[in-house]
Amino acid sequence: MRFAAKVGALGYERVERLVPYGFPMMPYDPVVRLRPKTGVEDSTLYQIGAYMFSANAIPPYKSWDDFAPKVREGVRVLLESRVEKDAKAPVLVSLRYLDAFREDLTDGKPLVSFLAEAFGITLGLPAAIQSQCAEGKVITPAIQMSVPIGFGTMNLSIAEGEVDKQPAVIMDTSVSFAEATPPEVDQIMEGFGKAREVIHDVFVGLTQSLADRMKAEGVKA
Repeated sequence: MRFAAKVGALGYERVERLVPYGFPMMPYDPVVRLRPKTGVEDSTLYQIGAYMFSANAIPPYKSWDDFAPKVREGVRVLLESRVEKDAKAPVLVSLRYLDAFREDLTDGKPLVSFLAEAFGITLGLPAAIQSQCAEGKVITPAIQMSVPIGFGTMNLSIAEGEVDKQPAVIMDTSVSFAEATPPEVDQIMEGFGKAREVIHDVFVGLTQSLADRMKAEGVKA
């Protein structure tokens, strides 16, 4: 609640309690969500809970350059809100992007075809599996991988899903640091910057064939 009071003074006045009073708080799950006051055009919200804090960008998302100052402000307030015994404890930093490819980008193609044509990801299934697929139907894969990187791990998953009740291909990419970061705003933001570079490079490399048709709408850090 110290955090909520401080960001409330910055204009994040709409407080949503995600866990009712009296219920146990599960570690790493958000308990309180804070949004800008009504009438303010701001696509950022904060979430905080036991051992977790997140700054989230919601549509319309413009760019990391526009979003990063909001992340910085949230991190600063978070560190200022910590009790004395936790003030010097390091933090684990991760950055996550959720990207949706709607039908205007998939052209209604089956996921296996879209993966191959748009991302260059091809799947070879053994006859033992293909032979079980019903006639006239297609197999729907879900891609999930964990990639070791220089300072941590990148997790990437691609699967069918929905956005605004419309079918879409969802790409979920996150980068987590292997080691905790000192509780300093500049060092934490430097970490976010490094993670963002990894995700950006992977996204751009995978979606070259779609570049002229895409429009950015959302991101989570």
